[in-house]
This record gives sequence, structure tokens and C-alpha cells, in this order.
Amino acid sequence: MTITVADILDYARAIISDPDDWCKDHFCAREDRNGMLVVCDYPEATVFSLDGAITRARIDLAPGRDGEFMAAFHALDHAALDMFPNIGLKHTGYNGLRTYINRVLGWKAVMMLLDIACARARRYENMVFAAEQEIRMERALQDAILNECIDPAFGILEAAGDEDTEQPVAAAEFHIPHVEENDVQVNDTQENEQ
Repeated sequence: MTITVADILDYARAIISDPDDWCKDHFCAREDRNGMLVVCDYPEATVFSLDGAITRARIDLAPGRDGEFMAAFHALDHAALDMFPNIGLKHTGYNGLRTYINRVLGWKAVMMLLDIACARARRYENMVFAAEQEIRMERALQDAILNECIDPAFGILEAAGDEDTEQPVAAAEFHIPHVEENDVQVNDTQENEQ
């Protein structure tokens, strides 16, 4: 099963879709009487920040697939810069704007950011898929044309005579009309006169 960036973002959104499952100050935490902080792969971790939810999505969906994981963060960063360009100039560096959105702007801004980043990732993946489909179709068409027109034993094929019988005709058997030199000279002369 192929896991995409949009799948990771969707999963992260589902993890923190309830404001009670989201936290603003910690990467992730476990809800118990102590409010103990834990790592994202801890099975009982139930409350996550934005980055913690992305990390948990990677652990659950695509362990060891760091490419999609990092691409999910990049998708969030680009969406965040587009949403809040003025804030983005002030909070640069490692996850600075994502952390600012998570801690200061709150859960609704986080959900909006995830929605935009996921929609963009899906749109990009659909464009890539459509381009791949188009390339596959072009190659299949080229193969079909080549398979119908070229036979390694004979060279170029052509239907011989009746349309019901498609017999290969060797390239040497094609009839090329003979052109007389006088015909060529007459045509050249006629063109010069005009």
C-alpha cells in the first residue's frame, strides 16, 4: 500500500480532530492523573501537538519512510507561509512558524493549516497521477502502433489486397512508382516558367 503525504496529513488531522486530543505546549502527552509527557510512539499517548500528530502519523502509517514524513512538514510550512506571511517573517527556523501557530493561534488555526496542506498535497498527487497516466497511455499507443506496423521478420507491414486477410508484405515488395527523368524535368521547367 502506498502512503502519500496527504495520507499522513489526513491521519494527523484525525488524531487531533477533537480539541481535547490536541495540546499546545508539548509535542505529545499521555492523559493520566500525572499528565506525564511521553514520546509519540508510546501506545498510550493521547494528546498531541501539530508536530506530534505528524510524527505519530508517520509512526503508525509509514515507519521508516522519512521522505513522506519530511514532505508532510514541508507541505505544512508552505501552507503556513501562505496563510500567515507576516508572521512567517518573524518566526523562521526549525518549525518556528508551525510551533507559533500551534502555541499561539490555537487548535482552529492548526486544523485550518492541516486542511490547506492536505488539499494541496492531494491536488499535487492527482496532477502527478494524471501525468503518469497520460505517459502510460502514450507509451501504450506507441507500442500498439509499432506492434501493428513493424514485424521484426519482415520490416514494415501492410495489408495485402483484401481487407479480410492481413498478410505481412516484406518491405522489398512495396511498389514504388517509377518516375521518369523527363517527368521531373518537365515539372521543374513548369515551375520555372511560373
